[in-house]
Amino acid sequence: MIPIHFLFVLLFSPIFFTGGPAPAVISIPTASLKAAFPEVFPKPEEEILQQSADGGQSWVEVSAGLPGKLQPFDFYAEGNEWWLGAAEGLYRGRMDSGQPVWEKDLLIGSPITEIYSGKSGLLVLNGRNGLVHRQPATGLWMSLSQGLNGQVIHSVAETQGGALFVGCDKGIYRSADYGKTWEQVFTSVSGAITKLVEINGVLIAGGNRGVMRSTDNGAHWDWVLTNGGPQWDWSLKGGHAVHIGMLGDNMAAILGAETQFGRQPRNRVFISSDQGATWEALNGGKLPTALNSMYDIEQAGEYLFSTSDAGVFRSADQGKTWELIQPLDAGAATFIRLTASGNRIFALRITGC
Repeated sequence: MIPIHFLFVLLFSPIFFTGGPAPAVISIPTASLKAAFPEVFPKPEEEILQQSADGGQSWVEVSAGLPGKLQPFDFYAEGNEWWLGAAEGLYRGRMDSGQPVWEKDLLIGSPITEIYSGKSGLLVLNGRNGLVHRQPATGLWMSLSQGLNGQVIHSVAETQGGALFVGCDKGIYRSADYGKTWEQVFTSVSGAITKLVEINGVLIAGGNRGVMRSTDNGAHWDWVLTNGGPQWDWSLKGGHAVHIGMLGDNMAAILGAETQFGRQPRNRVFISSDQGATWEALNGGKLPTALNSMYDIEQAGEYLFSTSDAGVFRSADQGKTWELIQPLDAGAATFIRLTASGNRIFALRITGC
């Protein structure tokens, strides 16, 4: 067993986490860490994660077992396995006999800002080590971003062929050897690339100008949805990508905007049924005023769910009409991030962002 005093130096030494390039493999035996630093989590001070398995009719709080004070950033669910990224680190959860059970992954530092499903294990953005990959067989974490020379990563996608793409401040980078080397395949002159999605070999990326598309593994990119896009209102300004994701068999993109003079949010939702080649405004662009600030949309079962500054909404008719099912207090410094897993929908409350 590793001596406790050595673990303390290894975990908290600035040389390990901040001096020089990130280590190739971040690995410490789990048993040794748990023996040295046992953690008992009290009930959270507030409800931060809820789950619905009946189309939003009822919600169950599933954050019991997480630390009392937690600043969450992202959540991912696959089957009965959950992952929550927070300023305090990465937490793994599941339901056991009807009760949520959580444990902290002590093999990776904090914070964890984004979580992605990789073809061969979890991919996360870690504030100290950049993009890291979890090896399922061992639970160890490997740094994949050493060749990016300090680029800030905002988004990640892995293609069916195994290529990695990351969206950064200066554009898009691709790795064909799983993070050993990187090449820049798109140079951005209009800000960071904040969204990346791959569907059936087609890459979709989003940034300040809107949405672009590549059909040749990232070699060439075409803008397909910008602030001059279909059914756009001349009285609006903006057009940055707020959200890009799958909505059943279709793709959905939310472009952020505000009115020219009143500076009120006026976001728009667009749907593509041809892998991002063409886009149409959801319901002809006619949405309730309370959804002008929409920033997330997901499908779970037959229902669509969306979030705005007003709270969580549900639609039973593919976006024609919406009902508010989880209101937020007016002026609350909270937004809700949605995650769909099969017929289940999760709502993560993020405060102070």
